[in-house]
Amino acid sequence: MVKTFQTKLEKFEGRLYEQHVKVPEDVVSFYKEKEVKRFIAQLNDGNQFPCAILSAGTDGKYLIVSNDLKRSNNLTIGDEIIVRIEPDNSKYGMPLPIELEELLSQEPDFELYFDKLTPGKQRALIFQVSKLKSERKRVEKSIIISRYLVEQQGKLDFRDLNEAYKRGI
Repeated sequence: MVKTFQTKLEKFEGRLYEQHVKVPEDVVSFYKEKEVKRFIAQLNDGNQFPCAILSAGTDGKYLIVSNDLKRSNNLTIGDEIIVRIEPDNSKYGMPLPIELEELLSQEPDFELYFDKLTPGKQRALIFQVSKLKSERKRVEKSIIISRYLVEQQGKLDFRDLNEAYKRGI
């Protein structure tokens, strides 16, 4: 179920996520028919990344291209790009950092509360851990998330969690 298409890196004016690539309607329809919502994408021959096809209203559908993706693929606005997307069949819709995976397997209460979160909240927590470069920092943040969710019995307040990050382990 892999789809490949050619498009340009574009920019929305005045929007939070400005850089994007448009997804052709036939690709959108194909995946919508199969009820696929999460994807693994690749720009040119760059690294794969998790994503979703988003709506721009009357401007069609698109994939967000972060500044990091833009830099790592050496792209500028207007560049022609080959996009490859396929369904993401992982449990959480994005790769799970090993540090978080270990805690989920070792802490049944954490796993219970984590699995009860909405998929978007799960991905937000996964992203917060996976974006860290240091293994030690990923472990620390995973432990804080685990303790927080267990203490709060699965109720997630991101502001409160940010305060827990500041307090540390």
